[in-house]
Amino acid sequence: MKDSNLSPEEANKVVIEVTDLNQEKSYLEALDKMILLTQDIIDAAFKKVVFTVDFPNPKIDPEDWWNSLSKDWKDCYTRLKKVLVQCVLINAIMILFLSCSFAQTNTKKAMSMETLFAELIAVKGNEYLKKEYQLREFGGDAVAMLQTKLSDQDSFTRFYARMMINWISGRSPKNQEALSYLDSLPVRLARTPITSPSPMGAMSYLNLHFQSSVTDILAVHLIKLPDFPHWRIATILFYLESQKSPEVTDILLRFVNETSNDDYRNVALNTIDATNDPNLKSKLLQEELRLKALEKELPESLKSRLLNLN
Repeated sequence: MKDSNLSPEEANKVVIEVTDLNQEKSYLEALDKMILLTQDIIDAAFKKVVFTVDFPNPKIDPEDWWNSLSKDWKDCYTRLKKVLVQCVLINAIMILFLSCSFAQTNTKKAMSMETLFAELIAVKGNEYLKKEYQLREFGGDAVAMLQTKLSDQDSFTRFYARMMINWISGRSPKNQEALSYLDSLPVRLARTPITSPSPMGAMSYLNLHFQSSVTDILAVHLIKLPDFPHWRIATILFYLESQKSPEVTDILLRFVNETSNDDYRNVALNTIDATNDPNLKSKLLQEELRLKALEKELPESLKSRLLNLN
C-alpha cells in the first residue's frame, strides 16, 4: 500500500477544483484526483486504526503486516474500499450536477431579466404594468441587473433603472401607497354624486402625504400609461408642476412630444419652465437625438418654445 501523495493543502485544492464550473476539463481531472485521494485516505486510516489498536508495538512494519494478511482479509478490505470510493464519487457527481443546475438557473434568470427590462423600456399600457410587477418580483436579483443600466447612453433607461432600484430595494417605500391611493379614488367616489375625482384635490393629497417622494414613479407612469383617465393624467401633471423636480425634465420632454392633447402639453411645458433646469438644453438635444433614431423630428415651433424657456 502506498501513502497519500497529497498534502492537506493539495487535497483542499482538489475539492475547490471539483466545484469549479469554469472549465469542464479541470473538474473531470479533479474528480480523478479525488478518487485517488480517497483511496489513499482510506488506506492511511485503515493502517492507523489497525496498528494503534492491534499492534501498538512501533517495531512492526505496516507493509510486512499487510503482506502477512490472508487473501480473504485483503479481498474484504479491497471491496470495502471500492464501496467507499463509489460513495465519494456519487457525492462528487451530485455536487457537480447541482452546481451546474444552479449555474444554468442563474444564467436563465439573468437572461430573463435582461429581456424583461428591454420590454419594459419599449411597451406601454397594461402590458407595461404586468412586466413592471414581474421585474419587481425578482427582488435583489433584479437590482444587480438594473445597476448595469445606470451608465446606459439613453437617459430614460438610466432614469428608469434608478427608479426601479430605489423601489425594489425599499428606498422608495411610498410608491405603492401613492399608486394605491390613486387606484382607489374612483371606487371611493362611486357611491357619491361626484362622477370623477378632482385632479387638484388628488394633487393636494399627494403633496400633503408624499411630498416629493413619488415624483419618479408618477413621471414614469405618465408616459408609460397614456390611456389613464383624464383626471389621473391631470393629477400627475399638476403634482409634477408643484414639485418642480429637474430629475423628471427628460420625462416631461418625452411626454410633450408624445401626447396629442394640447392641454396636457401646455401643463408639461409650464412645468419645465417653472423647474428652471440648468441642463434643459442638453436634455432637449438628447430628446432630438432620440426622435431622430425613430425617424421623427421635433416640431420647430415646439423646439423654439423650449429653447426660449428659462
